[in-house]
Amino acid sequence: MSDDLFDDDLDLLTLTQNGYFDVVEQSNELFGFDFEEEVSQTDQIHTDASELSVDIANSILDCHQQETMNDTGNIINNVNPVITETLNCTTQNPENIVDEQENNINCGKSNANNPTFLNITDEEKENFVTGMKNKNTVKKTETSLRQFQRWLAEPPRNELRQIWNIIPTELDNFIGSFLLSIRKADGSEYEPDTLTSYHRGIDRCLRENKYPHSIITDKEFATSRQVLASKRKELKGKGKGNRPNAAEPLTVNERQMLREKGLTGTDSPKKLLNLIWLNNTVLFGLRGGNENRQLRWGDIKIKTNDHGREYIEYNERLTKTRTAEKTTEVRHFSPKQFAHDTLETCPVYAYKVFAQHRPTEMCQPESPFYLGINYKRLPGSDKWYKSQPLGEHTLNTLMKTMAIECGLQGKKTNHSARKTTCTDLLHSGIAPTTIQQLSAHRNVQSVNNYAKASCEMQEHMSDILSHNPNPPKLKNAIQMCQTQSKQSLTNSTGPPRQILAPVQSPFNATVSSNIRTMSGIELVSTHTGQILQNARLMNCPITIINKSVKTDDISPSPKRRRRICPVIESDSGSE
Repeated sequence: MSDDLFDDDLDLLTLTQNGYFDVVEQSNELFGFDFEEEVSQTDQIHTDASELSVDIANSILDCHQQETMNDTGNIINNVNPVITETLNCTTQNPENIVDEQENNINCGKSNANNPTFLNITDEEKENFVTGMKNKNTVKKTETSLRQFQRWLAEPPRNELRQIWNIIPTELDNFIGSFLLSIRKADGSEYEPDTLTSYHRGIDRCLRENKYPHSIITDKEFATSRQVLASKRKELKGKGKGNRPNAAEPLTVNERQMLREKGLTGTDSPKKLLNLIWLNNTVLFGLRGGNENRQLRWGDIKIKTNDHGREYIEYNERLTKTRTAEKTTEVRHFSPKQFAHDTLETCPVYAYKVFAQHRPTEMCQPESPFYLGINYKRLPGSDKWYKSQPLGEHTLNTLMKTMAIECGLQGKKTNHSARKTTCTDLLHSGIAPTTIQQLSAHRNVQSVNNYAKASCEMQEHMSDILSHNPNPPKLKNAIQMCQTQSKQSLTNSTGPPRQILAPVQSPFNATVSSNIRTMSGIELVSTHTGQILQNARLMNCPITIINKSVKTDDISPSPKRRRRICPVIESDSGSE
């Protein structure tokens, strides 16, 4: 082999600063083996690699100095032993391996504790993200985009571009005109919240497509926001915006009617299914749709507290406001349903009966909680339900179906049960922050929105303001609250609450006062001589500031005397 040949081939060998060597493809053909493949089998120790590269270079240079090199096999014979010796040395001395390279995935060592990885395509990743979004939110976004694109395509606009490809000034004008012109199919006006929903849906669509501006906050879309605000005011002036389709909570009488008319109970599969759903939604504070659909049998377990009282506990999954996107999105406590002696309304007893009538194979932790009714079961069979989940439509309309069959007044939907949770607790004097921990609302103001006076409370207020001499007895608004308050003291497992002692009045005058708790219970009406005598105060902080003094100790204040000085008119007059 000539010197020129070696001059050209030596350029193919590059020694790096770390002592590593790289050989290009042409060198592989020359030497008959792959340097890179051989060296990759080692743990790439810096010291060994440096010695390896120097030895290889010296071997090639020694071969280059030979006068006659017609056989390239001589080079291989000189280089191969060096590589083989270095590989054996590295393999036989694993203690020389540094820690960071022991964890390298290319080191050739197998570790059973290392995680495994799946091959995920970009399409699968996008489908996964889309599938985890709230279905109702996705549906609203698609509807808003579809209607807006349809409006843009109509003459005289004839705009066929995607909305995220339109510049902000044009898009701002289009959005304002769209919100001002949209009507229902019959030509009537939409509710103000519906227009806001369209506006928010367009914004979500733009954000998903990485539009550089926000139509809710950026100044480029101030005009469309002003149009929306003005349109809401106009609709409010026409009597809209009062949420006529809002669901109404269940009253105590209505829940009693459901039991009396055979819609809830434990003696038939349909009654039991309705009762279990109602208990879970009201006592756990679940949302009537998605949270009940994703409920699994293993999410609810029966337990016993320190006092021996049984209860069932709910382990929460994905919810509307708790998606685990933030580490702080965790419930303060797991909701519970406690047992009591009245079997007709005892939630733990209903749960046990429901467990007895389920198929054995549907009692696994991941089995659906709500099952379809087996209408073809054999006579005397205790398996009331099928080995398949309850239909989605049936589950979403349980409360509406019960209300129709029972003849309940007002708009009753699945959300009525959750609304009953917040309304009853607020009317019973439970703090909104405590209710928030049960209902899993993100903001306490959302709980306060349920603090609405019931129909009976409104009737009571009307009688007071109209001076009705013969008001009807409102046992559900007042007497029932008193009974619940007494029961809360009697059934309390903790230490009894301290009752304030009578406060002695420092004066003998007659004091009239009306002190009420948050639930509207009149505690004190008239007190003579002693304030709050024999009064029981519950769930209401009271501060009494008494600045009065006894009338006998009152002495007239001394009169202020004014000094009268003679006025001298002139010096001559004084003489």
